Amino acid sequence: AGATSADDGQQAKKRQKRAPLWTPFVGGDAEKNDYNVETDAIVAFRHLASADGALKAQIDLICANKALDSPEAAVMATNFVRKVVVASPFITLVRSIVCSRVNKTVAANTLTNLANACGYDGTGDLQTSISPQAIAAIDEDKLATEIIKGFACFQKAKFLRSLAQTAIDNPTLVSLERLNVLEDRLVLEDHALNQVNGVGPGTLLNMLMCSGCARPDVLPYTDSLLRKFVLGDDFAKQYDIKKAEGERAVCAKLDEETAAWKPWRSIGAMLAFDEKNALHD
Repeated sequence: AGATSADDGQQAKKRQKRAPLWTPFVGGDAEKNDYNVETDAIVAFRHLASADGALKAQIDLICANKALDSPEAAVMATNFVRKVVVASPFITLVRSIVCSRVNKTVAANTLTNLANACGYDGTGDLQTSISPQAIAAIDEDKLATEIIKGFACFQKAKFLRSLAQTAIDNPTLVSLERLNVLEDRLVLEDHALNQVNGVGPGTLLNMLMCSGCARPDVLPYTDSLLRKFVLGDDFAKQYDIKKAEGERAVCAKLDEETAAWKPWRSIGAMLAFDEKNALHD
């Protein structure tokens, strides 16, 4: 027990010292902190298709090459955005942990396994069964070896249990009510969230705002899939991101290259993830 306590203390110190090398303004229109999926999805698709050729190709694929002023395209755009925007900060963080660095098939299977272990009855959205209490009730070894399996399963199990326990101890921490009144930068820099194992100041919190809080104009600067989509697969070598100046250059270039995506950079990022093997079935 003493060793575990000491290890946890060391991890806490590391998280307190952790800070992003680049902290750009991640939000867009301060007056628009969310959007209506039913009406705004096709508006975003039209804007992004006109702003970026690579995004247009992905939008054409998702919309089966239907004209973007057609009712069919509007339905397909809405279905895509409804799928990736879960409007639940807790579920978004669960998905981010579970789906990290695995392909979409493995991610989908793992989420199904988790939902079943949490009591999913086979009706409705399986994610509604995933709760902090249900995850906390699952033995950590079982969570790792029977539910998550594969890549980093023990680490992911530890992160999930930590997130679940934090949400139980402090239910408002990852609530929409609390997060919706915070500006984008304040969510990114939120001290309490940054103390949760598996939740960092970069991709997970940005994804939290993109998906869990449905904010329209957030760019996940640190996400490797987005970087590959915008800058190319060899961006790491091109910019030497192991050095601070290289990391800053990457983020500055991302900001420049995605400027035309505004005010819909969140959905642009989701389309980028989709093209790079994330979300679309």
